[in-house]
Amino acid sequence: MISRYKRIFRILLVGPTGSGKSQFCNYVLRDLTNSINLVSDSMDSCTTDPQSNEFKRLDTDFDFIDTAGNSDSNDNDIENLKRLVEYLKKLKKIHYVILVLKFGEKITGDSRDYIEALGKIFTVDEFFSHLCIVFTKFPNQPKEQDLKTKHKCVSEINKLLRKIFKINDNVQLNKNDVYFIDTNIDKENEKYNQKNQRIVDTILKNIIISPRFYHPIKTENLDITGANAKIRTQQEIESLKNNLEEIKNQKGLAEREAQKANERSEQMKKEIQKMKNQMGRTD
Repeated sequence: MISRYKRIFRILLVGPTGSGKSQFCNYVLRDLTNSINLVSDSMDSCTTDPQSNEFKRLDTDFDFIDTAGNSDSNDNDIENLKRLVEYLKKLKKIHYVILVLKFGEKITGDSRDYIEALGKIFTVDEFFSHLCIVFTKFPNQPKEQDLKTKHKCVSEINKLLRKIFKINDNVQLNKNDVYFIDTNIDKENEKYNQKNQRIVDTILKNIIISPRFYHPIKTENLDITGANAKIRTQQEIESLKNNLEEIKNQKGLAEREAQKANERSEQMKKEIQKMKNQMGRTD
């Protein structure tokens, strides 16, 4: 049973089949005896239901919610998304979304459809502003070509997300929200394990210090059709307009108060000068 009362960062793990999502989840949970369970590394999901994996790390409670990828479990993608949405509704809110992708693999076909389907569930503000990208299978000792591919991966995912969510070209993922890690567990080389564990800790630290805990994605009204997301998007736009109008009104009020203060100051100067003139005539 998931506790809803303790301060816990709920993180949704999503990604196409074969992206290394479950491997990444296991890497985070590895050697943590207080985690609930480890998840399947298989290319085929052992379950279509989302799985919560609660654990403590960096003196903080987390819940990694592992999900089925696209074309998992007899190509039943729509049903998997429905199960995901129903599960998220019960949680009421999540604080972060980690999209796991395979390093160097072009996002086309089913993988692109999968991300677009997620884009219908969430609004731009909900998904994009709470998003972290993790590229798996990145070499621990990258060559020059790997580094070039790394920059290309960042550019392509930015371009794809902007297209899916119809975002202005100037919008870019924050560099602190894109990570590259080799999730293959090499027990014979502890140095590599330590390096990747440091990357995991960096991801979790940035989650902890982000304001997302206090501005979570509210999940009670999610659906897979995109209808509710459109409604919430309109609400976000209206809220933004109202905020801008309020700022405008406050600015106008401040300008009027400043004008009145200037007028009072000028009036005071005139009164002082008048008193000086009167005192001069008396003398």
